[in-house]
Amino acid sequence: MASRRSQFDMKDSVSGKLDEHWKGRKATLERFKVKLPDITESIDPSLHEYHVVINKWKRFDRERNGISANSLKMLATCIRTWDSYCAENGVYSIPVNTEFFMSFLMQKVSEGKSVNTIKQYYAQLSYFFGLFEDTTPLHGREVRGFLKSLINDEADISGYMVQPKQASAFRKHDFDRLVGIVDKTNLRQRRDLALVSVAYATMLREGELGRIRKKHITVHSDRKVTISRVRSKTSSTVKPKLIQEQFAEVFLLFYQPFSQQLSEDDFIFSHMSRSGKALNPTVPCSGRAVDSAFQRLYNLLLQDGHKFASLCERPWSGHSGRVGGVQDGYLIKNLSITQLMQSGDWTSVQMPMRYLRNIDTEDLATVSLQLS
Repeated sequence: MASRRSQFDMKDSVSGKLDEHWKGRKATLERFKVKLPDITESIDPSLHEYHVVINKWKRFDRERNGISANSLKMLATCIRTWDSYCAENGVYSIPVNTEFFMSFLMQKVSEGKSVNTIKQYYAQLSYFFGLFEDTTPLHGREVRGFLKSLINDEADISGYMVQPKQASAFRKHDFDRLVGIVDKTNLRQRRDLALVSVAYATMLREGELGRIRKKHITVHSDRKVTISRVRSKTSSTVKPKLIQEQFAEVFLLFYQPFSQQLSEDDFIFSHMSRSGKALNPTVPCSGRAVDSAFQRLYNLLLQDGHKFASLCERPWSGHSGRVGGVQDGYLIKNLSITQLMQSGDWTSVQMPMRYLRNIDTEDLATVSLQLS
């Protein structure tokens, strides 16, 4: 039998093999196209665990923990902003001191950043520092108390409730009107309507909408449509989505002729010409393109003088179908919070409850209590 040695003696060679294995995967994964900052010069060289921090960052960069490309872009932006603040003050970015971090947040307040933006900095940088420590110091009582003070102070100063911005709701009432006014000979409008139809009927996130491939679509004999999925933002074990009735008819009016020019791996909502030709079907539809489709239809309803089902503080965007689906599910279909969570692939009640937060006053449960 060959002699054995400690696994820890082989960590360098094993790490090299892992790097080689990941190289072949990175080319096809969107999250590896995001450029992360080089933090080598940002770490205090006198730090006892300097090389440990470097190695942990390299390990994160190698795998990126399965985080989506959009989330990585936000993380990278927050890291660069923090590092710039530290450089301006002549200090290293790592390790972090809670008092200095709170001065960073207060600086953002003085720059006019909203409380929700401040909370995003906190969340992203907490995750960042948590990569190097079992417990990030930013999770301490001092910083949490500081954030709570910012929220309460902002509400007292402005006289308005502080709440995260969310997409305006695209609801069934709005969809029904669009079906009546969209020009079926206008291929872009037909495509836009198909996209928002799928968004509402499936409650998929905008990134998931853009990545639907032809091979994911099954059209059944009864004209129902099934969309198979690989994973969602919150789970790798997801169920297919079913589209039926009017939503399926609207989708098929676009999909059946357009898909004839697509291969199985092509993205169904990829960029198309005015004549209906797929221009670059191997590239997924971007979040911005999904937003634009919603906004074009929103503007179409504005021109029509349509009365929207919910108050729209801003034009629709890629998540408007999810918001509208939650509100209609709760107000019209009487779905439970558990059912809404299953529909939107949520693992906690926080997001569906947030989407219900902006329902019109006359729809609130407290109003029903007053009716005789």
